[in-house]
Amino acid sequence: MKKLLLFCIVLISLVACKKDSNSLSQGKIIGYDYRKCASPCCGGFYIQIDNATYRCLEVPDNSQLNLSEETLPLNVIVGWKKVETSCGDDLISIDYMRKRIDH
Repeated sequence: MKKLLLFCIVLISLVACKKDSNSLSQGKIIGYDYRKCASPCCGGFYIQIDNATYRCLEVPDNSQLNLSEETLPLNVIVGWKKVETSCGDDLISIDYMRKRIDH
């Protein structure tokens, strides 16, 4: 009986665990958020990922991309996660980004 109880606890723990790492996805940067406001809720760029449009405030330093020198829309691979904030539910954080080359 103790083994069954232990097995159930381990099984529930494994099912309940949530992967905390960022998702790696294909995306398309489609434009800039030109709004200007005093809060951090404005600015950045819009990116489409998995049929949804999100907003990101900055390009990660390690991406070696300068969006002002790129032609939009721009296909990219991104490591990202949603950011919980009072700015709305479309804000994401990107920690990895590279240009996607389609052949």
